[in-house]
Amino acid sequence: MKRELRKAEVLFVVACVAVVSRGGQLGVGIGSAFGTQASFESDQVVLPFANDPGAAAAGIDHVYDDGYNLVDSSGNFGNETTFWGYQNEAQFDAATDTIRMSSTRTLIDTAEDSADRDCLGALELFWLQNFTSNKTFNCGFRLAARWQRVRVAGAAWSGTTAETYTDAYALNGISAPSAPFDGSYGGGIGNPVLGDGPTRSISTAAGSAVMISRTLDGHLLGFDFGPTLSWDLGERMALVASAGGTAMHIHSTFSYDSGGLVAGETTDQEWLFGAYAGADLQCRIGEGWGLFGGVAYTYLEDFNQQADGQRAELVFADSCVLRFGIYTEL
Repeated sequence: MKRELRKAEVLFVVACVAVVSRGGQLGVGIGSAFGTQASFESDQVVLPFANDPGAAAAGIDHVYDDGYNLVDSSGNFGNETTFWGYQNEAQFDAATDTIRMSSTRTLIDTAEDSADRDCLGALELFWLQNFTSNKTFNCGFRLAARWQRVRVAGAAWSGTTAETYTDAYALNGISAPSAPFDGSYGGGIGNPVLGDGPTRSISTAAGSAVMISRTLDGHLLGFDFGPTLSWDLGERMALVASAGGTAMHIHSTFSYDSGGLVAGETTDQEWLFGAYAGADLQCRIGEGWGLFGGVAYTYLEDFNQQADGQRAELVFADSCVLRFGIYTEL
């Protein structure tokens, strides 16, 4: 019984489509999409320390590019530790009787740029139904599904800053051991001690420029729907104009590379809404079929995507599709 009902439902839908489609057209076309614009921008990017010095506080571990000051087996009794080390004699400051240890990290400055506009493929399937049957002008309705590829890429130079944290530790009157020196966790007689409460200073210096490359690669699947006006130009030629609303679903991947220092990517998807207008010139080739060529302009909401402080914006205000294809009369 259920199977018979399903067959009846299918036959009913087919019958309705056949009645409504009488005097209509079904077509498929390919094209090239162009005019999509993009802009990229980024916040300042702070790269992590290779060796993180930690907070400027006593009683905790500190690791540097040129040494270390760690908690020893006594728990740094008396605010001193035997578990420390440094790499070269230049780190000893005789004027302040301290050992200086440093760690440096890189800061990548903000960067903005506009993207290239790539012409990419589009595929469209449409159904057009005329509601009148005049010899010259006819009104109707057009429904289309369109897949479109979008790819925009940009690159901009950005400056970098080297930020150095330098901590000074008091020797408290002992003689600095010759460098390089590595102390002992267990301490004991003969192990020189070093104060564990650092005095911190921070300095910056300009670094080298890096190229920040960013790419947004996406697929759009949309639907156009709106009224049409057809104008017969002769026995075989016709001009068809259409305008209406559009809804587009975008699925995209945004990736970036900051000169090899840091890279990443993210994916996103969203529905965009807007309007379209298009015109096609049709040429009837044979009985019940023909070729067409035309252009479609689409206006959509802007699309924004971000990853790790990097941002991309797509602007469809000047997006167009040049298309051509084949249609059949129903």
